[in-house]
Amino acid sequence: MDVTVIRSTFDLVRADADGFVRDFYEHLLATFPQVRPLFAGTEFDEQRKKLAMSLAAVVASADRPEALEPVLADLGRGHAALGVTPGMYGYVAYSMLATLARRLGDAWTHEAATSWEAALDFCAGRMLAAASAAA
Repeated sequence: MDVTVIRSTFDLVRADADGFVRDFYEHLLATFPQVRPLFAGTEFDEQRKKLAMSLAAVVASADRPEALEPVLADLGRGHAALGVTPGMYGYVAYSMLATLARRLGDAWTHEAATSWEAALDFCAGRMLAAASAAA
């Protein structure tokens, strides 16, 4: 995972973070409608803000994964309590990568894709570990 690539590509979408997160959720819910019930009653303005802040925190700490451990553990436990299953993490990664690719255009290189895949795998792994430990 190339932290410099993650940061530089995130900087390109950060200017319209709300639009990026909006596109992500549209993709996720259209591609994987089975997750829609998890969002029943969700205030999407607040949800988009939370996701944008979480992404910014992951990117800021990408070179210090130990700093992310407690945040990811809390997220993992919280998502498990909401009914998120391990398979759904793949849905999120797929939609995040697709949204990044669409938003970044020519800046979405093989190196960017593999770096983001590694970052998302790391986050999902830590979240799932915390969720299974809490079960």
